[in-house]
Amino acid sequence: MKKSILAVACALLITPSSFAQDAPAKKGKKGQAARNAPAAVVLKQLSDVGLTDEQKAKIQTMAKKTAAETQAALKEAGITPAIMKQRVAAQRELKDSGKKPAEIQAAIHEKLGLTQDQIAVLKKSNAMRTALLKDAVALLTEEQKAKLPERLVKMTSRGGDAKGKGKGKKKKQDENN
Repeated sequence: MKKSILAVACALLITPSSFAQDAPAKKGKKGQAARNAPAAVVLKQLSDVGLTDEQKAKIQTMAKKTAAETQAALKEAGITPAIMKQRVAAQRELKDSGKKPAEIQAAIHEKLGLTQDQIAVLKKSNAMRTALLKDAVALLTEEQKAKLPERLVKMTSRGGDAKGKGKGKKKKQDENN
């Protein structure tokens, strides 16, 4: 009885150390995937259009540059992967809250206690990802663009800043005169 307990105890002591040795390799691969995430996201969004190998290579090159710039900006602002995970979790929580997107973002920023500089960096990183998608769509042929989902067409056809693009009271009055 004592021998079997001792054997189980030894097995338990040895097992965690072998898992600990495997952990850094997995973490490295995950970190690698995280750095390449912009390419994977864009390629997935454009998967239905039939990208050529040349287009995929160009998108991956552009995405590497975007990922490097984004990671540097986030690191400089003190935005850690843990903060990003909390941000995603907060977005999921508030998604069905009935609030407007701007209100949701404000609530997330308040909940996480982000500074104005950090918020500015997050907005910049979002703009960089949008620019990457627009650049990727610019590589497409007319036939491929015709296959784009409507959501992507709207997203990539917008100008830089959507402010002032709609028809406010003043613009309606001007059109009627």
